[in-house]
Amino acid sequence: MRRRGIYLLAGLILLAVIATAVYYVVITGKSTHKLIVQEQGSTSKYNSGNILIIVYPYFRWEEYHAVYTALRDAGYRPYVLCMTNSTTIAGVDEENHIHRVICDLHIPLTEIDYDRYIAAVFIGGPGLYCILDYEAHDLGLVSLDNWCIKLLGGYLRSSKRLLAYGVEIAKSMYERDRVIAAICVAPVILCMAHVIDGREFTMFRCTVTNRLVVHYGCTRLVNKPVVVSGRLVTGSGPQAAEAFAETLVKVLKGEK
Repeated sequence: MRRRGIYLLAGLILLAVIATAVYYVVITGKSTHKLIVQEQGSTSKYNSGNILIIVYPYFRWEEYHAVYTALRDAGYRPYVLCMTNSTTIAGVDEENHIHRVICDLHIPLTEIDYDRYIAAVFIGGPGLYCILDYEAHDLGLVSLDNWCIKLLGGYLRSSKRLLAYGVEIAKSMYERDRVIAAICVAPVILCMAHVIDGREFTMFRCTVTNRLVVHYGCTRLVNKPVVVSGRLVTGSGPQAAEAFAETLVKVLKGEK
């Protein structure tokens, strides 16, 4: 009888632990990445190493994974900032498999304390491409891609607002002399924020991105997989993801 009571108590404790974990992930939306999360003001190695990774719906998984892994392994603390009000966001890989990532921060639900972060990294992908396609269409530069309407649907109605949030983040980090990085189509956001004016950069080239950077006056586009221009790092796409991530870490450490 006594042993049965001990088993019952152990079972209740286990259920309480599971319930707490579910609440932590589902209700609060906190990240489940296996990293040590330190409180603000801590003296740990993460105290001055917080980095924003900005992802839009249907981000490119290979780019995100390379950046997140490189930063984590180098001792930095990545925070995933999602352009969605959901607790998770979907990414896609080369074979169109879906990868869901738990968000640490949300736009527009989170007020960002920019002084907490030493860098911001913008990830590309088909979702952001479609948001940029909508912007280019609105400017009269291209016809709206029907594929984007199918992919994003309702997201397109808020695409200008989501794009504006990205531009605001880039400007705010640039004004604080932080490292800013962008890969694939995401360098267009840096162009729109006028943080790469007069600087060399690279990106994923297509009709939409080419016309947008010209429209916003960014003329020093070069054909390289990765470009470093001061504290700005740009990458051309998923094929350059590993090199982009490695270069970003070197810039953060002052080695490049």
